[in-house]
Amino acid sequence: MPAMRLPPEPEGTQGESASRLTPTEEKARRQEGYKGTIRRNFALALTSAGLKFGAPAAKPKPPLASEFSEEQRRLLIASLFRNEAAYFDNVVQTLAGLRSWRDGARYLTDFLEINRLNPYAKDVLQFTGIVRRWFVGDEEKP
Repeated sequence: MPAMRLPPEPEGTQGESASRLTPTEEKARRQEGYKGTIRRNFALALTSAGLKFGAPAAKPKPPLASEFSEEQRRLLIASLFRNEAAYFDNVVQTLAGLRSWRDGARYLTDFLEINRLNPYAKDVLQFTGIVRRWFVGDEEKP
C-alpha cells in the first residue's frame, strides 16, 4: 500500500499543524526516512492475498460413541462394564470430553485400576485401541 503524504506546511505555520497530528503521526514525521510521509498499519486479510493464516482447519471428529459397532458395544458392555450400558455411555462421554490421548490414557488407567481389569485382556485392548485411534487418528501408527 503506498504511503500517505502530508501536504507541506505553509511558511510561518510550523508547529501549528503539529498540534493537529496524532502522536503516532508526530512520531512518524520526526523519524528520519519518513520525511513528509506517514505510514499507517492496516490490517490485511491474509486469505484474500492468497496466503494461509494459521494451521489448516482440522476435520471435525465423529462422536466417540459412533466408533463402536453395535456388536462391539454389546460385547464390551458385557465384559468390561458389568452389563451396565449407562456406565459404558458415561465412560465414553467422559473420554470424548477430554482434550488429548494423554488425558484419555490417564482416565483409562484409572478406570482399569478401579474396576480391577487386566490391561492386556483382549476386550480391554480392543476398547483402548478404539479410543486411542479416535484421539490420535492416522497421525501415529500403533
